[in-house]
Amino acid sequence: MTRRDRHKQERLDRIRAAAWDLFRTQGYEHTTIRQISERADVAVGTVNVLGGSKASLLISLFQAAIEDRLREFRVDAAAPLEDRLYDCLNFFLCFYEAQPDLARHFMRETLYGDRTPEERGEELARIDALMGLISGWLTQEQQAGRARADVEPLLFSQTVFALYLLTLQSWLAGLYPLNDLRATLRRGLQATVLALRP
Repeated sequence: MTRRDRHKQERLDRIRAAAWDLFRTQGYEHTTIRQISERADVAVGTVNVLGGSKASLLISLFQAAIEDRLREFRVDAAAPLEDRLYDCLNFFLCFYEAQPDLARHFMRETLYGDRTPEERGEELARIDALMGLISGWLTQEQQAGRARADVEPLLFSQTVFALYLLTLQSWLAGLYPLNDLRATLRRGLQATVLALRP
């Protein structure tokens, strides 16, 4: 890495740290690019060039935090499939639960915000990785004779992801308390897995 690249990365790190701190302390809506630039000790234009928009900063910060937490995530490979699924999805729910206001903005920007095709592609790649994990678990169950062979792993993983997304959006929209939704998610996963049995 050249000196110029190191300097650019150092400024981006300061921008991201300033944005995360401001988003968490005063809220996403009350944070401006100017405040981020002042906290990071860089020009407003530098924030825009290196960090992008406020929404882009929030999304990249959430994605980085999720990726950091995923490094710590472990699942008991011997646990029943419904338990592995629940533990995996609840891992994400716990992350969002720690900062619900930012999670609402993150989901809104991720799902409905103005994103470039490249940003959308990166998000789809993350979702595909999760669905690949879930598909792999089903394939293992099928090979062990604990799940019907005629169930398509990709369709199964999409169904599980839809249950998770419904849970997350119902909570973020304030429709139901998260703990009630966790219980519903668990029952939904149990019913889905039950339908797989040979």
